[in-house]
Amino acid sequence: RDRGHIQREYFEEDIFGGGLTYVFNGKPGSLLDQLIFRMEATYTPDKIFTNPTLSQSYIEADEWVTALVLEKYHRFSRNVPAAYMVLQWMHKSESDFFGRHVSGQGGSWAHGPTGMDDFDTIAFAIQQPTKDLVWRFDLSVLYDMEGGWLFQPAARWKPNRAFTLDLFANLLSAKDNNKNAMQNIDWADEFALRATWQF
Repeated sequence: RDRGHIQREYFEEDIFGGGLTYVFNGKPGSLLDQLIFRMEATYTPDKIFTNPTLSQSYIEADEWVTALVLEKYHRFSRNVPAAYMVLQWMHKSESDFFGRHVSGQGGSWAHGPTGMDDFDTIAFAIQQPTKDLVWRFDLSVLYDMEGGWLFQPAARWKPNRAFTLDLFANLLSAKDNNKNAMQNIDWADEFALRATWQF
């Protein structure tokens, strides 16, 4: 009887990155006022990927990861503090959200993987505290453009300096196409409650 195992290997990488930031100055109180715009990119030459066939021949490719980010504190009302908001688009030329090479995507029980050209996601997050800062409400959303979603609503209650109660949920939904990264973890919906006492 033949036996085998999957050996995990971690290869050294050279990652080169850079970014540009620009701050808009618009009309006070407008959405453009103090809006931060960032462009970020990394380049990894000869990056090694596990072959989707699990053969001993690795996939070697140059990978670009680029992101466009909009970031801002904005006050929707004079009665509450400013909300913090972030919107980001990320593009990866060779791998998905979990670092798997995109050539292994799109397969089914009836045929092998059709592969993809690249991987794209859009993420949005917002934090809004209440006027007395006792409560803070958060929402994060990640969209895999091949049809996967991650929603993370959250709330924090801090009635005094010592006690904090955090509540959050991870809610996942994915199209059944073997192309989106969320499909691998869409069973992992969860709810968490964490109490903290500082002394």
